[in-house]
Amino acid sequence: MEVVRSGLPMDSVAFLQKNLGFTNKTMSHILAISESTYQRRIRNHARLSQDETEKAISLSEVFAKGMEVFENREDFEDWLNAEVSALQNRKPVAFLDTMVGRKQVLNVLNALLHGIYL
Repeated sequence: MEVVRSGLPMDSVAFLQKNLGFTNKTMSHILAISESTYQRRIRNHARLSQDETEKAISLSEVFAKGMEVFENREDFEDWLNAEVSALQNRKPVAFLDTMVGRKQVLNVLNALLHGIYL
């Protein structure tokens, strides 16, 4: 709870971004901040706001589940950028900018983990 209140350091966010293979543009969109603000925070080693931190933590849960399912960062990155029938033939990455979307992606990943192909 204290991490959420004090804000996640940008180094942690940049690490998550790198592991997901996202550009600054994609990551700033998911966090709902402008790309220039995102880049400035990286340069200044700033922290995310409470709301942005919650989004980043939720995104890290998606990353952890994706790694559990695919066991390989490149395969998970490919899946995030592929059209998935369980998501109405849309790319999972397009769902990551909302809490409901992240939950949908987690549901699909959980189904895959348990051998259920939607």
